[in-house]
Order: sequence, then C-alpha cells, then structure tokens
Amino acid sequence: MADNAVNIGDVVDCTVEQIMPYGAFVRISKLGRKGMVHISELSYNFVKDINEVLKPQQEIKAKVIRIDDKGRIDLSIKQATEQPQIQARPQKHTHQ
Repeated sequence: MADNAVNIGDVVDCTVEQIMPYGAFVRISKLGRKGMVHISELSYNFVKDINEVLKPQQEIKAKVIRIDDKGRIDLSIKQATEQPQIQARPQKHTHQ
C-alpha cells in the first residue's frame, strides 16, 4: 500500500475538523484528505448529541468502512474499537 492511500478496513489517525448534527468531518493524517464519521458510527451506545462525544481538533482513530466512486471516505470510530462485552445476567432457577 502506498503512503498516500487507504483501503477499506484500515485504521487511521484523524483530527476532528467540523462537527455537524449528523456526524463529524475529520482530516485523515497520512492523506491530508477529509473523511466523514456518521453519528451512527461514533459509538456502540446511542449518541444523541455528537458534541458530547467529539470536540474540534480532537485526535481519534477510525476505521475506513467505505470509499465511494467519487473518492469520499466514510469512517467508523466504533468499528476501530472492541465492542463492549454485554454480561448476561444468570437466570435464577427455582426448584419446587
């Protein structure tokens, strides 16, 4: 892979540049190009207000999840991290 290219599945360093109600535009460090993280790709938890999760100029890691035919890059923060394990509560058995 060339230093100026990314592929789907790559995890890249980014800087948050602009926050919108529907997601954040970030600058991919090694490319110098913009990409977008949709609000649904920020966290495994529901995000009501993106400003509670990201701040301008914040450094993040994100996974490249899509590159469209115009070269626009979609990224995911949640897919770049491990999904939290949900502990199932043990069922209580009652014997009568």
